[in-house]
Amino acid sequence: MTDRGVAGSAFAPVPERAAYVPRPTTEAALREIASALESGTRRVAIRGPAGMGKSLVLRLLEGRLPATFDVLHVTPGVLPLADLLAFALGVRAPRGEALPSGPRERILVLPIDDAEELTIPVARGLGGLVRKAEGALRLVLAVRGEPTESLLAALGGSVAEVVLDQPMTEPEVALYLAVRLHRAGASEELRRRLGSEHAARLHGLAGGNPGRLNRLASELLHGHALAEPSGTETLPLPAVRTPGSPFPRDPFGPVANAAAYQPRTSCEAILGRIERELLVGRRAVVLSGPTGIGKSTLLRVLETRLREPYQVVAVPYARLDPREFFDLVLHQMGAPPAPDAEREVVALADRLSGVGGLLVIAVDDANVLPTDTIECLSRALVAAGGRLRLVGTIDDEASVAQPALPEPVAIRMTEPLTPAEAEAYVVGRLLHFEAPSAVRRRFDRHTIETLQRASNGLPGELNRLAGAIEREALGAALAPVPAPPPPAAAGAKPAPLRSPRGAALTREPSFLETALALLPHVGLGLGIPLALLALWLWLAPLFSHPRP
Repeated sequence: MTDRGVAGSAFAPVPERAAYVPRPTTEAALREIASALESGTRRVAIRGPAGMGKSLVLRLLEGRLPATFDVLHVTPGVLPLADLLAFALGVRAPRGEALPSGPRERILVLPIDDAEELTIPVARGLGGLVRKAEGALRLVLAVRGEPTESLLAALGGSVAEVVLDQPMTEPEVALYLAVRLHRAGASEELRRRLGSEHAARLHGLAGGNPGRLNRLASELLHGHALAEPSGTETLPLPAVRTPGSPFPRDPFGPVANAAAYQPRTSCEAILGRIERELLVGRRAVVLSGPTGIGKSTLLRVLETRLREPYQVVAVPYARLDPREFFDLVLHQMGAPPAPDAEREVVALADRLSGVGGLLVIAVDDANVLPTDTIECLSRALVAAGGRLRLVGTIDDEASVAQPALPEPVAIRMTEPLTPAEAEAYVVGRLLHFEAPSAVRRRFDRHTIETLQRASNGLPGELNRLAGAIEREALGAALAPVPAPPPPAAAGAKPAPLRSPRGAALTREPSFLETALALLPHVGLGLGIPLALLALWLWLAPLFSHPRP
């Protein structure tokens, strides 16, 4: 396996139980949570900085609690949690009967990641359900800081707090790297090249934070900067980073990310049309367009935009048989498995409709749905009688025909990024992902214009090209500091910087240009209408170019 493949397997930023490397601090936190739940505590909070492993602890709970506890993991934002728990508890009781009072044979545990993002109405609903369940329902909340008084009051009172903030020691980092690399099938040579000296340097740069350690180790392997250590050699990572500072995330990664979405007029119009089609009762809406135009990102944004009465269930991987598909829908809703998952999804849509809701399944790459899955999905859409809807995306380049869904509404997404939109897109992503100054300096106006033309305005292709420039900029920061160049002759002009494709980067952006580029990103956050921002982006070049 290549270094890049090992990095993707060994240091993937996902809380997988199979990747867990035990350490005393995490084990102590697990014991504290399990002990609190077993003793009857109904609300437990695990608190600690980002990247410390709280999400992984929630995943490990299933194997640490007695058999009388059922752990149901819920994707935040898929459903209002109060409704979701009402469904989950309703499934455990016979249909039509009230929840039994007194002790229950089995206890439902709901781990909630990023619990500080709970809205007060949802938290209040959770608190009410916890009281109504009389011990049959217990919460485990993962939070970065201390829960606010308003959140605690909404949940129904105080919580038992478990703190996970102890960083990894240097020996723990060395063990962590060795175990992860071994599980990923890394060669003996690669494991040796990430030996004790490199582990010590990684420990210092990551500050003992597992999340940052994963990022640093992955970046190291992706950059192939694994020279054999010598007596005076140090790991070629940026010396300017302090142990407490986070390593930069990838602004141009291939993952569809709603948080990094940069609004533009055509995309907002499409989002608005999808909502209108759902509002008038369309059962299926299909968004098509060329590869890389941004359909997946728009689907992720739609999931965050659709509020009550819509409840969105995301299916990010569509190549599933009927049983797998509907099992995944139930899992995403936090509902327990059912013998007939398709019928259970329709039943949940019916019950959700009874409280004024509407279930929407969002399927990315719907063109890869198997034929039998499409047939079952179409049957479910019809059986639900309008209480279940579907929004899917398909690629124009797909070799298979558009899925045969009941009365689908087709929406095309073809508008590429304009030069002004490309600038707002690049600058917005660099800001959102907190790219270091060494990277931001490489993306001046001339470079962004070149990227927009070379990518034909396709966000996916622009990400690929911009990612190459980003990696070159990071690589320059990772490389050893070169010897200073000889003094230039009198009157000689400095050579221009060049991009990976050889295009000259004429200069760094001025303060005014930077401010103009930031304006769309900041303005949208302040609620300035898109039309005014579009007008400003059109007029901005008249003011930002330097005068001769």
